[in-house]
Amino acid sequence: MAQGRLGWLFGILTGAVLGVLFAPRRGKELRRKMEQDRKKGGVGVRPLGEDLKDVGKSLHKVFKDIYQEVRDHAAVKEAIDTGKDYFGDYIDEAKEQLDDLREKHDIDEKVKRAKTTLKRVKKEAKGARTSIKKHAKQIKKTLDEGSGPRKNNSKRKKS
Repeated sequence: MAQGRLGWLFGILTGAVLGVLFAPRRGKELRRKMEQDRKKGGVGVRPLGEDLKDVGKSLHKVFKDIYQEVRDHAAVKEAIDTGKDYFGDYIDEAKEQLDDLREKHDIDEKVKRAKTTLKRVKKEAKGARTSIKKHAKQIKKTLDEGSGPRKNNSKRKKS
């Protein structure tokens, strides 16, 4: 929890320092320029936008340089390489075990058969659906026509 607060505080201080260092103009000058632009018919936001764009470019350059320095640092490179070596062995071992399991259980062939069966079932289901729709239409047509009195096929017992 203390680290979160410390990080938050560090972020605020870093932002304040960078804001002061990269500010294109002092606050008084910026307000005066905005007022002049507004009087000339401009809104005063356009110059501010240009200034912010310049600040953004400056910050981009600074962070790009910092990134290059950190990335090219020998200790960072060594740590990355060590991590790749360490986890690369585990990845290779896992791949070998997966291949062994595939061979042992003939998984690829089973998957292929399952896909073939699925295609066949889909085709049969489509045919069944078509047939059901056809019969449903016939039944609906018969019911809509009102085919007269219905015959009772059940035999009554005579008492």
